[in-house]
Amino acid sequence: MEKEKARENAKEEKISQVLSAVAEAMVKEALSDVPDSSMTVVSGNRDSTIVNICVNGNNGIFSLAADSSKWIDKLPALVKVLCDSEKSGEEIYDALLKVDLPIAEVPESQSEKFSLTASKTGFLRLFCKGTLWPITPKNVKSVELFGVSLIGDYAFSECRSLETVEIPSSVTKIGCYVFNCCNSLKAVEISSSVTAISDYAFSECSSLETVEIPSSVTEIADSAFYACYSLKAVEIPSSVTEIGKSAFSECHSLEAVKIPSSVTAIDKWTFKGCSSLKVVEIPSSVMAIGECAFSDCRSLKAVEILSGVTAIGEFAFFACYSLKAVEIPSSVTEIGIGAFDRCRSLETVEIPSSVTEIYAYAFGDCSSLSDVQFGGTVAQWKAVQKGGDWCKDVSAKSVKCADGEVSL
Repeated sequence: MEKEKARENAKEEKISQVLSAVAEAMVKEALSDVPDSSMTVVSGNRDSTIVNICVNGNNGIFSLAADSSKWIDKLPALVKVLCDSEKSGEEIYDALLKVDLPIAEVPESQSEKFSLTASKTGFLRLFCKGTLWPITPKNVKSVELFGVSLIGDYAFSECRSLETVEIPSSVTKIGCYVFNCCNSLKAVEISSSVTAISDYAFSECSSLETVEIPSSVTEIADSAFYACYSLKAVEIPSSVTEIGKSAFSECHSLEAVKIPSSVTAIDKWTFKGCSSLKVVEIPSSVMAIGECAFSDCRSLKAVEILSGVTAIGEFAFFACYSLKAVEIPSSVTEIGIGAFDRCRSLETVEIPSSVTEIYAYAFGDCSSLSDVQFGGTVAQWKAVQKGGDWCKDVSAKSVKCADGEVSL
């Protein structure tokens, strides 16, 4: 039984190879007089052969039926469309659809076995459908995609020469690590159809300066823009409800960020190490500021925390050396370990009577802190649970309460 199955599989494989060879020969004949053209067999079986036909950077993934009579007469028209350098990508895509030769998806199992071909100037257009898997385009500077519904994980990861990308309206999701380590990527236009930017999608794009996040996006996942050192400003649309861990961590040029009222929590390390960030307004919709959310934001001078936050996480503003004043809203009940530790420019802090616990080193090494105010009475202040060294090395000697002062 097993031998019979093996023979049948070998027979099918042989048939597929023959059909693919026939299709390859026919397409190459059609391209024989076309400069800067190539053809690659992606995969094949008894029913069809999937090929990549490329003309001067225009790459099309097509499904050619085993019966060549179904497509051979359409091939000249298809080649002519791909050759038209005067048409825009949208016009070429529309013309390809009219040729009525099936545009195909690259099978995931075959994606790493061939690479797309850019033009001599590094320009690449891709016309296909479905999910775009990693296809290792070489020496590409500019990419335009058409027909793709999902950009799969690692699709353009480590394409270090890639400078610009146009993401089409057919795409609904950008997968994990899609543009990771694209060190030359400077600008990205994300279409309004995209709803999710996945983990590490643009991480370590060290040259990325601008990104416009459309109002269709509801989630910016973990480390999505981690270590985008050149990113200067980002406006997060009101559609976003979740910003993941380290989403903008280590963005050293980010000076301003607007957090919309749709966001309910700022996760761990979200803006950690954004050393150029100067001003932040945290809306009343945010209920929690996570661990190290703004730690090492050394240029941060002012932070406005609106009523809504109940907890300031561990080391949330650790080593924000430029922070001079902070007003904690009456919604906060606890201030985490090291929340403002090493904020050495911090001069004034107002702690509301709602706070019931201040953890260790919350204001440790705030050497300029000379004015500590508490919204409740002396008795309420004494009832607040305080961790060890919560105010270590501060210059203030007492706390000003509503009905008097008490020593620290």
